[in-house]
Amino acid sequence: PGSGVVSAAVAGGGFLGGAKAILVGGALAAGVAFKGLSGGSEEDALEAMVRSSTPLEVLAQRNGRPTVMEFYGNACPHCHDAALQLRAVEQSAIRSEDFNWVMVNTDDPGMAPLWTAYHVDEIPHFEFFDAEGHAVAFEVGDIGPERIKKRMAQISAQSSYMRTSGSSISTASSTSQWF
Repeated sequence: PGSGVVSAAVAGGGFLGGAKAILVGGALAAGVAFKGLSGGSEEDALEAMVRSSTPLEVLAQRNGRPTVMEFYGNACPHCHDAALQLRAVEQSAIRSEDFNWVMVNTDDPGMAPLWTAYHVDEIPHFEFFDAEGHAVAFEVGDIGPERIKKRMAQISAQSSYMRTSGSSISTASSTSQWF
């Protein structure tokens, strides 16, 4: 995987049918993805993010929070670098209960339907979902904490507007919904 950065807003896409079963079935695998790793701080940061991330089965229950879904790989050096930079952002999001932060291991064959559905061909890859579970943006590569925080702030502002006005986001094509 390269270290370039790709950023885009998601205007639509296919519906991920049967995702609840995939998410619940793969949650345990994603949670223990790094049990074989040991050693340096990079591995520890990524392993810690996986351990503290929002379990996929929580998302299948629709807890009403926006979500950052991070796709990573065990051997991906950019993923380990990202973990060192993003660990504090993830912890803040989880502590404040403003966002879900989900880690999806692309090395886990059980997660293939998710990373295939979101066209994950370079990692780290971040998908952003509004509180209703609609994919609204994505980022790829070593993007750093400021870009992640900016996307999260945009989604929070959009979600706040929708809650107070009763409005919903409309798009020309069907909106991708991951659960």
